[in-house]
Amino acid sequence: MDLTLELGQHKLNIRVAVLVRTTKGVLFEKGKDGYYFALGGRVKIGESSFDAAKREVQEEIGLHVDVLKLVSIVENFFTHKGFSFHEVCFVYLLEDIVDLELPENIVAFTDVDLQSKDVRPEVIKKIINEKQEVVSHFIININN
Repeated sequence: MDLTLELGQHKLNIRVAVLVRTTKGVLFEKGKDGYYFALGGRVKIGESSFDAAKREVQEEIGLHVDVLKLVSIVENFFTHKGFSFHEVCFVYLLEDIVDLELPENIVAFTDVDLQSKDVRPEVIKKIINEKQEVVSHFIININN
C-alpha cells in the first residue's frame, strides 16, 4: 500500500525520484499532460525510501541496482484536480549507466536539452545542474 494519506481535499504523498544518468543523458518519463518527471513513485508502507527507489528503477526500466546516492529532499505543495497536495520526495542519483533499451515512455535528456523541457517539479533541473556534494533541501509552495 502506497504512503498516501487523504484528508478531505488534502493529500500527503511520500515519494522517491531517481535521477538516472546514462551516457545519453538523464532519464525522464513523459506524463499524460505533456510534462516530464524523473523516474520514481510512491513509497510503500514499511518500505524505506532507498528500497522504494531501487524498486522503482527495476519496475520502470528493468535495471537491478544496489548503489544509489541521496542528493535532495523536496517538499512540494501544489493543487491538482481539486486536491491540495503536500509531497515529500527523496531524490536519489544513479550515475554511469550505459545505454539501455528504454520503454517508449522514457526519454533521455542532456543537461542542455533539459533546460527547455517542462519538468516537474522544476527544481529537479537545479538538482541535476548543481551536482552538490551534500544533500540539499527544497521547499516549493506554488499555492502561495
